[in-house]
Amino acid sequence: EFKIDTRESYTLITPAAPHLDANMAAALQEKLQDLADEGGAAFVVDLSSATSADGAAFEVFISQHEEAYEEGRSLVFTGVVDGLLQQMKQQRV
Repeated sequence: EFKIDTRESYTLITPAAPHLDANMAAALQEKLQDLADEGGAAFVVDLSSATSADGAAFEVFISQHEEAYEEGRSLVFTGVVDGLLQQMKQQRV
């Protein structure tokens, strides 16, 4: 469901599915927790292959980002394509 690429200073996580939904977001949350339990502290989630998303997924992403910040970890979402960005703006994320 995710491609994981461990780099020297961060872990790159790329969702395989083009549609981001609540189930995928929950799976991402679990994967992030597993990686944090293994000592990871910096994560980059590459959304460049995502073309659409449910509003519930955005809510989980925001929650994940806030949780990471509170726990002293870094979580960055990158590669958001224009169509997905417009969808986020429409949903006021």
